[in-house]
Amino acid sequence: MNKTMKKITLFMLLIMLPSGIFTAQANGERENERIAFLGIGSGNLRSNYYPDEIIAGKMNVPEDSINETFGRRFYEILNETCVRNGTPNIVYCCFEEGRAILASVKYNSRGDEMESDLSAVSQERLDDFFEQTSTGYLMIIDQYYIKREGYPYHNVSHIVAYSVYDSKREIVFRGRHQFSSLDMEEFSRYTRQFSKIAQKLLAKIH
Repeated sequence: MNKTMKKITLFMLLIMLPSGIFTAQANGERENERIAFLGIGSGNLRSNYYPDEIIAGKMNVPEDSINETFGRRFYEILNETCVRNGTPNIVYCCFEEGRAILASVKYNSRGDEMESDLSAVSQERLDDFFEQTSTGYLMIIDQYYIKREGYPYHNVSHIVAYSVYDSKREIVFRGRHQFSSLDMEEFSRYTRQFSKIAQKLLAKIH
C-alpha cells in the first residue's frame, strides 16, 4: 500500500470512529428512555356503585382477571401509539418481572383520587429490575375508577390515574385522564380514550 492509500485509509478510520461512538451513545440513551409498564395494582380497578361482576359483564371481560385484562389492553394501545409516532419499543410490558415491585407499592387515597408511592420498594430491588428489563423508567396505573354519577343524568365517569418514576424512585410526572359514557360499554369501545393517554405520555417523554 503506497503512502497516498495509507493516508486515505487513516482518514476514513478517523471519520468512522466518532460516528460509531455517537451511535453507541444514542442507542444507550434510547435504552434508558424505555419505560417498564407494570399495569394496575390489585383491587385498583374499582367503582363507587358497580360490583366486579357487573363491571366484568358490561365490559365483556373475565371477572377473575379484570385488572389483568385492563393492563394488557392498555399496554397494547400504548405500544400501538408508540409505533405510529415512530418510537417503537419505548414501552415494555413487564407484568411478570415487576410483580414483586407492584405488590410492594403503597397507595394514598383522597376522595376519588388514588396515587402510588414507591417508598416501600427497595432501591436494590428496583436497580435489579431495571437492569433485568433494560429500562430506565417505571409506569404504574394508580387506578381505574368507574364512578356512577347521580341525578339527573346517571352517566358513568371513567377516571384513569397513572404515575411514571425514574430509576431513583422519584416521580417524573403523574397523569389523570377522565371521560364519560352513558353507561359502561365493552372494553374495546374505550380504545380512543386510552390512545389519548398514550399520546400524553409520549409528549412528556419527548
